[in-house]
Amino acid sequence: MSRKGGLSMYITLKKLSVLLSLHPNTIYKLIADGMPNIKIGKNYRFNFEEVDLWLTERSTSKLKGEE
Repeated sequence: MSRKGGLSMYITLKKLSVLLSLHPNTIYKLIADGMPNIKIGKNYRFNFEEVDLWLTERSTSKLKGEE
């Protein structure tokens, strides 16, 4: 995701699920596991760069046997 005017671009849960090819219920499970997000009212927003980094770190630590 790019930045406009120095502000991070946030995407919806629906858009994130499409980009990651994951069911929205899986996204909710990842949120419970600590996926970075911002909750605005009842809605979640995600910075894709932060989510991508979190997923990369998570998969790398699992490959190393860390949890």
